[in-house]
Amino acid sequence: MNRINIDIPDESLMVLNEDAHELSEQMKLLAAIHFYKFHKFTIKQAADFAGKSLLSFITELGNNKIPIIDYNPQDLESELESFK
Repeated sequence: MNRINIDIPDESLMVLNEDAHELSEQMKLLAAIHFYKFHKFTIKQAADFAGKSLLSFITELGNNKIPIIDYNPQDLESELESFK
C-alpha cells in the first residue's frame, strides 16, 4: 500500500466543514469515479480504490450520473453485429 500526502489549508477544511479523514475519503471516491469515467480503472478496480463495495460504488456512480455501461458507438455496433 502506498500513501500520498496532500497539503490542505486549514481554511479549506473549515470552508468545506469536513475533517481531514472525511475529506480524504471523499477525494478517494471522486478520484475513483474520475478514473472509471475515463476508462483508467475497471468498475471493480475503482470500487477497491475508493474502499467501497461494488454495489456501493455502483450507487455512487448513479448518484453522480456516471453510466455503468459506456460503449462508444463503434464498440456498440460491433457488439450488436455479433448477435446477428
